[in-house]
Order: sequence, then structure tokens, then C-alpha cells
Amino acid sequence: METVTNATIELETLVVASTQAIAPIMSEQEAKIFIYFKESSNNLAAENSGGCKGLGQDCNGVLEIECPNWRTDRDCQDVFWDKYAIRRYGSWANAMNHWLSRVPINGRDCGNWW
Repeated sequence: METVTNATIELETLVVASTQAIAPIMSEQEAKIFIYFKESSNNLAAENSGGCKGLGQDCNGVLEIECPNWRTDRDCQDVFWDKYAIRRYGSWANAMNHWLSRVPINGRDCGNWW
């Protein structure tokens, strides 16, 4: 057995700045559930003080047009939010990474959004 005394260990740390948060690897379904929970507590009829509605919090009024019964129609909302996530981010996992990254709006930290 070898004994080492007065040994110094030097560690070099490389920190890479990134605009993307590193999220745990999740399935598309898990990423969708994450966003639904964070945006609306998985409540179909959720509506915030800014007028954003539904599972993913649409603030543009499009959800009401595409899903007239949005407060009770989970299937319609699921299709609506699937199209949104894929069109805007390419996948639910990418959408979740964006949500985690706290992207500023007009230079201000507005919290998490997608």
C-alpha cells in the first residue's frame, strides 16, 4: 500500500455559458405533463389574470376559436397544444427546455414561459 502525503489535486473547471437549461431526459408525454402542470396545474378551465386560458395558457384567443368547449374538451386542447409545441419548438422536450431557460422578454426576466 502506498501512502501519499502533502498531495495537491488541481481541478480545472470549464464552465460553458448557455441560454438553454439542461433538463433531465424525459419522454414527450412527461414533458407535456410538466408544461401542463406548470402552466395551469393541469386544469382545463384555468384562466390567469392576464386572460390566458387552458392547459398551456393561450393568451391570443386562438384556443377559444379552435376549441369552443375548451373548458371541458381535453382532446381538443391536447391537439391544440401538440400543434403549438411542435410548430414552435419541434418537440415537447424542447418546449420544456425553453420553459426552464427563463428567456427574457424585451431584456427583462419575466420568469418561465413557453
